[in-house]
Amino acid sequence: MDHKAGCSPAFSRGTYIIKKAQSVNLDPSVLYEAVIDLSSEGLLTANCINMAAGILLEDLGLPNYFFENIKAGALKQMLSSIATSITFKDGKGVLVGRVAHVDFDLESENNVQRVRIATQETRDSMEKVLEDQIPGHRREYYYCPLSHYYTYIIRPETVRDYDPDSFGTSRFLFSLAGDYTATPAPTRRRYERFLEAAERAVTPLIEVFNLPETGETRLMFNSDFASPQLPVFRKLFEDHGLVLNRAYWEPYCRKLPVPSSICSLYALGELSRRKEAALVADLCAYLAFAVSDVTDLYVTGKLTFDEMLFAGNLVDFTHMFIYKERDKATDREILESLVSKDHKEAFAGRIHGANKSTYVSKLILETALENSDLIKILYGLFEQRFKPGIQNRITPEVLEQKFSAFDKIIASRFMDAWQNYDIFRFMFRMVSCTLKTNFYKPEKRSFAFRFDNRILDPLVFDRFVFGIFYVNGHYACGTHLRAGDIARGGLRLIRVSPSNYSTEIDNAVLLNYALGPKAQRLKHKDICESGSKGVVVPHAVYAGHGMAALYDYTEGILDLTLEDSAVIDHYGKPEMVFFGPDEGTAPFMDAVAFRARERGYRYWRTLTTGKSFGIPHDTYGRIEGGDLFGLIDRREQGTELCINGETVLVTRNMDDIYEVVGGRIETSGMTTTGVMGAFRTLVAHFGESEENLNLMMTGGPDGDLGGNEIQCYKGRICLVIDGGSILFDPDGLDRRELTKIAFMRHSFPRANSMAFPVDKLGSRGFRVPMKARNIPLPDGTVVEDGALFHRTFLSDPANRRFIREADIRAFIPCGGFKDTVNRGNVKPFLSIFEELKFIVEGANVFFDDAARRYIATTTGIRHIKDTTANKGGVFSSAVSEVLTGFLFGDDYEANLLDDAETRWALIRDILGLVEANARAETAMLIRIHETDPSVPLFDLSERTSEQIFTLQAVFEKRIREILADGDRVRQILERYIPGILIRRLGMEKIMDILNNPELQAYRNAILTKKLASMAFYRYGLEWRDLLQRIETDFAEGVRTILSTSV
Repeated sequence: MDHKAGCSPAFSRGTYIIKKAQSVNLDPSVLYEAVIDLSSEGLLTANCINMAAGILLEDLGLPNYFFENIKAGALKQMLSSIATSITFKDGKGVLVGRVAHVDFDLESENNVQRVRIATQETRDSMEKVLEDQIPGHRREYYYCPLSHYYTYIIRPETVRDYDPDSFGTSRFLFSLAGDYTATPAPTRRRYERFLEAAERAVTPLIEVFNLPETGETRLMFNSDFASPQLPVFRKLFEDHGLVLNRAYWEPYCRKLPVPSSICSLYALGELSRRKEAALVADLCAYLAFAVSDVTDLYVTGKLTFDEMLFAGNLVDFTHMFIYKERDKATDREILESLVSKDHKEAFAGRIHGANKSTYVSKLILETALENSDLIKILYGLFEQRFKPGIQNRITPEVLEQKFSAFDKIIASRFMDAWQNYDIFRFMFRMVSCTLKTNFYKPEKRSFAFRFDNRILDPLVFDRFVFGIFYVNGHYACGTHLRAGDIARGGLRLIRVSPSNYSTEIDNAVLLNYALGPKAQRLKHKDICESGSKGVVVPHAVYAGHGMAALYDYTEGILDLTLEDSAVIDHYGKPEMVFFGPDEGTAPFMDAVAFRARERGYRYWRTLTTGKSFGIPHDTYGRIEGGDLFGLIDRREQGTELCINGETVLVTRNMDDIYEVVGGRIETSGMTTTGVMGAFRTLVAHFGESEENLNLMMTGGPDGDLGGNEIQCYKGRICLVIDGGSILFDPDGLDRRELTKIAFMRHSFPRANSMAFPVDKLGSRGFRVPMKARNIPLPDGTVVEDGALFHRTFLSDPANRRFIREADIRAFIPCGGFKDTVNRGNVKPFLSIFEELKFIVEGANVFFDDAARRYIATTTGIRHIKDTTANKGGVFSSAVSEVLTGFLFGDDYEANLLDDAETRWALIRDILGLVEANARAETAMLIRIHETDPSVPLFDLSERTSEQIFTLQAVFEKRIREILADGDRVRQILERYIPGILIRRLGMEKIMDILNNPELQAYRNAILTKKLASMAFYRYGLEWRDLLQRIETDFAEGVRTILSTSV
């Protein structure tokens, strides 16, 4: 499709027109026929027709191929439409500026193409009309600088018009869609090659070609904007002193909803290297930008390009973080007067909701659009803080003065519009609270900002947050909040749709806070990392672009953690981040780590956990006699069973595996090992036997926790609730059949409770599929709606008639929604499960704190919270992937993955440490609880975590004293690092590695956290005395802690 466009003055002489027609490959006979037909109608003069032909052939800049197969009827229509829009100006025929547009269809065989022509006066209205009509279509754009005419050609087909399977050797629409002529082979090859390269690239790929034969420069890039961005591209070229004279969009097939094309833009002239670099940097920035209506401020000249990019991020930042700063005294007084933690959290939630309902996205955007001069002021200050090369960078003192002046301006302007005042007052924080940004980095995938915690509402976010990253990209935005300098946690990809997007974006920061600095942190008693979490929210139109959304997020954060001269760093300290898998991101952990390697990050192996080349925390366990086993998915071959590193069998028949390990498994999976360590310690303390406790569980055999729980639980399992069904048998579900399904979790595809054979149920048992209707139960009743039965089973008192027969005394939730049992349904839950004596939370946040408190104060149930029980997985990841990754470095694969002896020895060490930590914490919580039963066990889990972290802070302040004693450091490290790593590397080498300046913060976190947790597990009952001892004689206090064997 790409051919040179030519422009020259219009003229009306017929002979010249014929010659010109021949020069552009228009058959003169076709032109003659069209002209004769028009003349015979008597409505247009010959001169007028000739002028129309001159404009068509000369002034629109159309390529030769356009004319090669045009039919006389279509040509007649074009000439007629142009001729009726001609006026005389300076002695020549031109299109009338006041005519809205020239619009006609061209028909060639079965292909109808729309061609539109606009003048300089009608261009903007034309493109507004086309905005909703052209996405997904093959389209062309031509501009003639001499005549100032704009021509748009829109092909009829889209990718969606064809079955995806019909795209064979080529994914491009031009391979299937009809055309006047076939796309030239060199052009096809160019597009195919570029698509392959673009899909491999992580940052936007922009290729630049100088074309001496046409005197042009071509830029190619991938375009999947939700709406056309031609006005922005045209203005961007103008800013760089260039003329965008033609452009092409070639759509291609992609398994995602947003139409995607390879775009080629052509500028007149050849670009110098300097000009090329500047243009490519701006174009890359725009491809990394979350496009919104702020682009209008740029196109209309109210903002510069950089100011527009700043404005878009400013609006999105404000929407995500804004809170009311005025008149907060009453809210603060109410919060301080509340005694109950549950009431405080509920009231804080209401404050957050009020902020979001007050400062809605539409209001923030409209306020910005109507006050572009204020945005220019803010950008000027932002530029002085962060643009590289600035000689006299603005100081904090001057910035404070600028804020005072800015506040006076907005107070006067918005005297009667307090919400607008609040918005711009908060917007200033984009300048003052940013510590570093990649805004001026030439090559980026998204815009990233590292903030201090002044952007968070202190009434809602009452716990200190150490670091806040905000990323805003083309595909997604997201936040990363961490509780400490060294912190880890999962990345959660939010499932969005047009209907829930606004709710998810409003709640993203609060969710991030609740999951990371608040909840995840409490789990991390046994690992050096504090808690963090990342929340990634795809923009609604890109809801299906999971990998692209995550790359926007991780690339932005890497831009701020890797050294770069384009990033002005007001924080002034190196930062290290760790990402783990969470909802929606588990399949992408390898890709993120490998990308960090490409970017030169030395410790790329430690960036993500849950990688395919680490030690999975759900795969290995221990059987009777102390042997280790592993179940590994071998896809089509089935499941591989390994014992002590040796392959025993590979099979698709789960009976084969059951015959070897079935009924002999003591523990399975790192997380379940921790859960069962807590459970077994709890029940043993109260004189119960696991074998005699009938169990109910949520989460089924296809889940990590559920499948491993089924494999290792020694008593009867009477109730399983998962995504497939309600599976119940008061006499206990057949363990062989249930365990075989759990083994299938390590095969493909996995199976849930629906795979349980109903003929193995007892006479009182039943299975009610979630999607079924009218299912008869053993007592003669009928379940009309399986989904409703499933949703209400734990809270419908009518189900007591089944449960009373099962004597279920233990509950280990292994899956389920957040706050499944909550303040509103805890009473009916307890009325159904009256026999319950023990709850150990395997799944995270299955209960809310109000439900936990009600259980603790009204029943005799012993209840261990997830922050105590569910920590084995994070320990395994932190040790096997992060710590081991640091220590082995580039020898990680050779020393661990390729060395079966070391690998399995590490698995054994980790399983032992996970179990020991879980038992130690549970035992101490029980002992503390028995000294003061008024404090529930679940509450103690959080309180004692805070005690450990408080003591860790003491050790952090005195880290130099700890480091001064090498023997003491060795003793602490020996308690934290698995024995196999010490034997393999030696303590001297380990200390050399950890003493590297880049890892000293990590080393210090190990020393302080391990020392604090050891202190609690040994001296939790004598906590005040220990703290006094440490304060009185620090060295003696540390020696006392190290005397313990924990």
